[in-house]
This record gives sequence, C-alpha cells and structure tokens, in this order.
Amino acid sequence: MRRPRSTSLRRPARLALATALLAACGLAGAATTWSPDRPTEVRIGSLVVGDNKYDNVVVTLGGVLGFSATGPNRSYDSFNPSNGQLTIATLTVGSQSFYDVVITLGGLVSVGGGAPLAALVPNDPLFSRQWHLKNTGQSGAGGPAALAGEDLNIGKAWQLATGTGIQIAVIDDGLDIFHEDLRVVAGKSWDYRTNAYGDPSSSTSSHGTSCGGLAAAIGNNNLGVTGVAFNARLVGYNLLAATTGAFGADAVTKDLASNHIYTNSYGAADSNGLLAPADELWRDAIRTGITSGRGGKGAIYTWAAGNGAPEDRSDYDGQANFQGVLAIGALNDQGKRSSYSEPGSNVLVTAYGGEFCSTQTTTTTDVSGATGYNDGNKPEDITGSPNYTRCMNGTSAATPQAAGVAALLLETNPALTWRDVRAILARTARKTDPANTGWATNGGG
Repeated sequence: MRRPRSTSLRRPARLALATALLAACGLAGAATTWSPDRPTEVRIGSLVVGDNKYDNVVVTLGGVLGFSATGPNRSYDSFNPSNGQLTIATLTVGSQSFYDVVITLGGLVSVGGGAPLAALVPNDPLFSRQWHLKNTGQSGAGGPAALAGEDLNIGKAWQLATGTGIQIAVIDDGLDIFHEDLRVVAGKSWDYRTNAYGDPSSSTSSHGTSCGGLAAAIGNNNLGVTGVAFNARLVGYNLLAATTGAFGADAVTKDLASNHIYTNSYGAADSNGLLAPADELWRDAIRTGITSGRGGKGAIYTWAAGNGAPEDRSDYDGQANFQGVLAIGALNDQGKRSSYSEPGSNVLVTAYGGEFCSTQTTTTTDVSGATGYNDGNKPEDITGSPNYTRCMNGTSAATPQAAGVAALLLETNPALTWRDVRAILARTARKTDPANTGWATNGGG
C-alpha cells in the first residue's frame, strides 16, 4: 500500500544539501536593456560574478547569435569566458522583450558599482519561520532552539537561479491548484478519481499541497512562504487518491515532454521491516522517464527514503531503491538524522524534515481555507494564516526540497542529464553530524 511519507504517520541519513550551483555569473533583479540610441551597447542592470554583484554594467555588443520570442526560461544572465558569449535571460527593447538572447561580447564599457554578494532574503511574511531555508536558531513548539546554520544554504544560490522555466510534477494525494501561493499550470493537473485532466485537490489533499509549497511556493511576493525553487511552475497528480496501483507507472511518465522533475513523497508501508519490491510496469516507466524525458537527458525523480526507522531500511523499498530515482532522507533542526528517517545504501542526500509538530517541523503551504493541517482548532496552528502550516515533516518534507534544488540546477544548466544532477547533489553536499559513529567511506570514496 502506498502511503504519504510524513511522520504524522511515522531511513542513517547521510548528507545535507548544499546548493552551490555551477554557474559563474547571474542576473538578479534589474532589467537588461538595449536602445537604438546606443546600438553598440547593452546595459545590464545587475550581474553576479563569483562572490560579487555589480550594478549598471555596460558592455559593447559583438553580435547576436540567437534568441527566443517566448520565456522567460531563466532568472539570470550568464557569461561564458571560454567563448566570450553572454546569455541574457530577458532583453527589453522598447516595449518588447526577447528571451535567451545569446550575444558575443565586444568589451566592457563601464560598471556602476559593486559589492560582495549577499544572500537574498525573500519578503514573504512566514519566511522567518522556515528554518530549513535560513536557520537563525528559531525556536519550535518544544525542545531546544534550532542550530543556527543548519539549513539548505540557499540564499546566494537564489542570486543565480530561482527555478524559472522549470516544471515540477507533484505526485501525491492532491494539490490545491487554486492556492494563492502556488504557480500551477492551468489545465495540466491530473485527477485519478476521474482519470482525466482536472482538479486533483480536495479538502484532504494537505500532504501534496504542503510538498508543492516546499518545492516551489512563490517567493518574494510578500505572501505566505517561500519555496526552494520559488519561480518554478507546478502540476499535481493525485495518485494516492486512486483505487488502483496501475496508475503508478502512468503518473511518473505523464506529460513527460513538459515535466522536468517528478517529486514523490510516498512509498511502502512503514515500520514493518519487510521487503517491498516495485512492480515491473513501474520500473519500465521510470526507465522510460530517464531515457526519454527532457529531450533524452532524463527526467529527475526525487523519492522519499521512508519514515520507518528503526525497523525499516530504505533499500528494502523497491521504489526508493530503484536506480533511476534519487532517494532523499531527512534531518532535524539540529542537523542530525531525523529519528524516523530510514538508513540505506540507496540514500543519496538529505534535506530537512524536522522531528514532530510538538518540537519543530517545516512551515509550508496547506490547502486553502479552514481545512487541512491548519484548521484553526489546534494550538500548533498558525493564527490568521489558514492556508499555511508549520507541521509538515518526514522524508515527505525533505524530498520536495531536493526537487527544488534540482530545479535550480536545471535552470542554471539545462544540458545536465539526470546522472549529472545526481552527481552534483552528491559532490556539493556537506557532511552533517560529523561526530556520528555511523559514518563510513563507501566504494566510491
């Protein structure tokens, strides 16, 4: 039986995600423009180079190599020093915008000013509660305060990428497609109750809605919470509302030409210590996704490692253990393996799930109105914010965070294969809880 993997139900986790992106340069904020009055110049509002940010950069135009009339598909401008090419995310010419404009650089005319790069701090009112994004030592409902610095280390990464142009499919119990803080693609979510495009949400689809918010709640809109890839777009597939397991293979390949990432926060029943093999139809579907998705570069599948520790191992679950998926474990606000997070040789990295609502878990979106996790009747509810909850936990919460990080990577470099994403996550992650005696060096070093 498939079950959501939040520990309101109940695998050692190895690594905490570090979002050090591979790009060297990025645009953050101000517009890039060209004027016919100065036809040889391009004015870049804000350019990030290494650990510094420069404003009002003026360069001379060598030549235009290509552009798109649709977008935007990225949130930054990037410069490739090996070939002298500048890729501009959005170039405004009068009242018209062009996207992914590739030019050769003639030279540097001027720089208005520069300063060390600072972490972006979104203006969303509940961001201060999101310790998994910026841990300043916040206190939860009980237990010690969070350990400052135990977070995704994502603020500077947002100066390079925000998930623009990336589409994430949330496969879960549903998704509130009308939520005020989610950017959902109209008409492309799937309702397995009718097996057709439609509204996959219900008053009980809080789990999927919370996962969607952790991955990609709209950021810097002065509303609610911030997602890891806060400019990514979402679709929802309510697989867990279906009455047949045959839809599992369908869900992981649905709209394969449009979805870049599929995030899956469910799995076999927890806490029984049993093997749970994946069926061949589902395995074939994942193989199709990693060979045909994203134009042959492979769709990204993030998968909850499971919440059944100490009885279970993640590599007993045939889905979480399959080669085409990225198994994600959970850490608490102290940077240690969450008590429920299952160990396993398949666990790639960890993100943050916290422990339980009685101590500290993650703050994210909830189904709209007075239903869902935050119904206004419990002491842990966020007063005055019924569309949000502070009680999302488990490897369920960690997995969509990893999906969001993958979205930042794909925006930064769309040419990455699914294996590249896997390797980058592993190599840029940092060792967490280094004093833990469970650490060992594997065959890959």
